[in-house]
Amino acid sequence: SGTWPSRGPRAMARLRCRSRDEARHVASVIVCAALNPAMDVTYTVPTLIPGESHRVTDVVKRAGGKTVNSARILHSLDVPSRLIALRGGATGAAITQDLESAGIDCDWVDMQAETRTSVAVVDEQNATLLNEAGSGLRSAEWESFLSRVSTALASGHVLLASGSLPVGAPEDAYGQLVATAHRVRAKSVIDTYGAWMAGCLSTHPTVVKLNQSEASELLAMPIRGAAQAANAVRELCVRGANSAVVTLGGSGDRK
Repeated sequence: SGTWPSRGPRAMARLRCRSRDEARHVASVIVCAALNPAMDVTYTVPTLIPGESHRVTDVVKRAGGKTVNSARILHSLDVPSRLIALRGGATGAAITQDLESAGIDCDWVDMQAETRTSVAVVDEQNATLLNEAGSGLRSAEWESFLSRVSTALASGHVLLASGSLPVGAPEDAYGQLVATAHRVRAKSVIDTYGAWMAGCLSTHPTVVKLNQSEASELLAMPIRGAAQAANAVRELCVRGANSAVVTLGGSGDRK
């Protein structure tokens, strides 16, 4: 979100690997599936010193998480989109108010657990991020979420899902989302990492995105420049992705 520090420009290695079901028209709606939204809280201090007490000079609270941030950007660009998100407790109510007051088209799936909070402490030099994992997703809540995504998708639409999964979510949640998109001939864009990405590749998502360190860890290969990033993209496609993007220039935010 706009309150979080910029990571600077990133070089990108892109390679189209396959042409399964090439889109012949512009997608009518981008469906953003947010399994692990958060309330982003940014504290600004003059200088962050570990172990010391600090006086906060500014506080900003805003609904966030990767998929929520994507939905916010799409809305600002007037791109037809819809956010389907889990919410719970007082924090869930707060993100609901924030996003709906911004005019974002939202479809909420209620859960018993409290929506997580992510904290950034920013000073003149650096930013320190503290991201809660998110927890307590129940099987029935997951099934309701998946059903809501299935209802929202149609041929020509695009499914966008990114970031971490809450504790309790099935390990193959992203794979199930991609399979749901396939059933209605919708495209899928997945931005995640580790076992969640590994389990998703075999379902043939349309596009996957990882940063340099995520791709290196997943593929067990060094990535130190554009040529190696291109090799990583090829390997991601060999493992099942239709297309892949590997970004260079930082580890990114695992939100």
